[in-house]
Amino acid sequence: MTMKGYELELVHIQTILVSLDFSCNNFIGEIPGLLERLKSLKGLNISHNMLRSTISSSLEKLTNLEWLDLSVNKLSGNIHLQLTDLIWLEILNLSENQFVGPIPNGKQFNTFSNDSFKGNLEFCGFPLSKPCNEENEGSTMEQENESDDANRFTWKVMLLGYGCSFVFGIFIGYINFFSNGRAILFVKWS
Repeated sequence: MTMKGYELELVHIQTILVSLDFSCNNFIGEIPGLLERLKSLKGLNISHNMLRSTISSSLEKLTNLEWLDLSVNKLSGNIHLQLTDLIWLEILNLSENQFVGPIPNGKQFNTFSNDSFKGNLEFCGFPLSKPCNEENEGSTMEQENESDDANRFTWKVMLLGYGCSFVFGIFIGYINFFSNGRAILFVKWS
């Protein structure tokens, strides 16, 4: 590495970097797997290059990321569901690539706008207006149906609990109120 006119040999990658901007460098190939070692990384910009791979699983290990810009590349494939586990991610830009399939739902991914995904002609699902095909939609529908079934089960259990409590309350009230003669006094005073 040349820094301020001096040639330096780097023995290892620094792991305390907070942000990296590799944008507009005409990089080709894949997103480097070595990025996973940068555990403290909060921001990463690799936009406006010619990267042609899928999103590397190394990005899923950068759990402190707050912003990620991979726009204007040739990245393709599906978006890994594990990327939704980046809970600190506030800004995501995957626009102008060649991603396909449904956009993952959940956690931070539900907060990103259309602009985060525009220009990927084969992307579908929320927040885009383009619905997914029946095959992808089927898995989403199954997840929604499972969620609906779980909600129905929860309501049934709650109603059953309230119903049993109500019947038990009436029974205890009857025993306390009518069995010791107070009911007669109550009726006489009324």
